[in-house]
Amino acid sequence: MIVNDAFWSIPALNGFPGGYMKDITEWFEAQDFINLMRDKKDKSIVITDCIVYADEDGMKVFSKEISCEFTLQPKGNGNSIEKVVVLNGKTLAEYHGEGELSEKPNELIYYEFAKWYSHKK
Repeated sequence: MIVNDAFWSIPALNGFPGGYMKDITEWFEAQDFINLMRDKKDKSIVITDCIVYADEDGMKVFSKEISCEFTLQPKGNGNSIEKVVVLNGKTLAEYHGEGELSEKPNELIYYEFAKWYSHKK
């Protein structure tokens, strides 16, 4: 069994929303995030992406932190937070809209998992 999930931590908001990101993006508009971050000096956000693999031999966890930053100008088409979180100069929504990955393939957590899994078998 393979499970992939991510949580988003905003240091200026004491780690909010954490594991509740999916719910928050359904409740908040991009402007809600902008309003929360407008007066914050620290506009960073850390996405922690995790993969857990489990089989009859046990469990293996892969985890990677991705450092991003808030912008106060929404761009692109996506969910609320994707429009205001910037990685490498573009919002996550802009990457999705252009059909691009926000990271190089060999930087994705799936790459580390695939390397490990190919040696396991």
